[in-house]
Amino acid sequence: MIDKPSGVIVFVKNKLISLDTILPVLLELKESHNISSTIVVSNRLTHEGIKNNVVIRDVIRYIGSELYISRGINNRLIRKVVILLQLFTLIIKSVFGYKIIHFGLLDRFPFKYIFSPFKRNIYFSQQDSFLHTFDKYDYLFSKSSKKDTPNLIGDNIIVFNDGMEGLDQISKDKNIYFFGETRTRKIWIDYAKRNENYYFSKYHGGLDYSKGFVVFILSTFGELKSIKNYKSGMLKSGMLDLFHDTIEALSSFNVNILLKPHVFTDMDIVCNAIKDKENMNITYLHPTILSLNSKLFISNYYSTTLADAYSLDVPTIEYSDYSDVLLQASNQKSMGYQYVSYFINNDKKLLIETIKNILSKPENKGFNGVTGDNSGLLEDLSK
Repeated sequence: MIDKPSGVIVFVKNKLISLDTILPVLLELKESHNISSTIVVSNRLTHEGIKNNVVIRDVIRYIGSELYISRGINNRLIRKVVILLQLFTLIIKSVFGYKIIHFGLLDRFPFKYIFSPFKRNIYFSQQDSFLHTFDKYDYLFSKSSKKDTPNLIGDNIIVFNDGMEGLDQISKDKNIYFFGETRTRKIWIDYAKRNENYYFSKYHGGLDYSKGFVVFILSTFGELKSIKNYKSGMLKSGMLDLFHDTIEALSSFNVNILLKPHVFTDMDIVCNAIKDKENMNITYLHPTILSLNSKLFISNYYSTTLADAYSLDVPTIEYSDYSDVLLQASNQKSMGYQYVSYFINNDKKLLIETIKNILSKPENKGFNGVTGDNSGLLEDLSK
């Protein structure tokens, strides 16, 4: 009988949020129990996202490695052979007691049948450790809304918050671990603090970050049904108007601005807007790293990134222009009001006043991170 696994296998979803959620757990396993992890990626955009998010990339290298299924092989036959060999490697690891964490992939063909013999070591995980509420407004603009559904192939369920749909319907023979938020763990925050100087020196060498800065979380500039769109000679995106309003407002202050793009952000528009602004720069650093010395996070549409900043005592602003339907449904609040300090709806003057007020106040960051694990998850993953 194997008492200690050689490692953990993690099948991530096609969005980085699942990887971002589980990484602090894997980091804690590495530093506290010397357990290495293999991150399995099968989507090209996810793989590219890891390469572009330098902190996530470096943490993966520190705790183990990434296994990119069908890594850039054009020949169809060779690609199939490589995939089979990669899957065979994962099966062998599973035979030797590796724990397996997934976010729904193992519920699909053919993985459901390949890995079902190892169900005792399979852990279905909730995708996001923060309890966001924005998805409850999906019904206003789409026919359906997909939420986490607990997978029944494995014997174990990892729960981070009360937002997991169907949790009350899970069979009593499942082991349920109520772990809590992951990116507020002390080991994760300490890792960020240890490496903060390195990342800012390497990627923002000319920036004196010790005096603080503002982080502008970018999004798409395309039309959104939940945002008002305007005609001004030609059809314009309301998101684009909000972006330019925010750039203009931030230009009023003598403070460094770091703009963090979304995967769908049109960078030509961004670069053109800030080309003559010496205090504005693009960043791809992780929000935890940015939160350590940031004075403010701001976005034009609710971003899950705001939760990272808010949880580390950084003020957050959502400056948006909700449609009348959404504004009424949200009761004049942000869709993610739990993590938004100030919600400002199409009031540029109030935006400037709020930024001025925040920047004039002394910082109040006293949160050092969460320790301990009453759920027993870390102990069970390491034995």
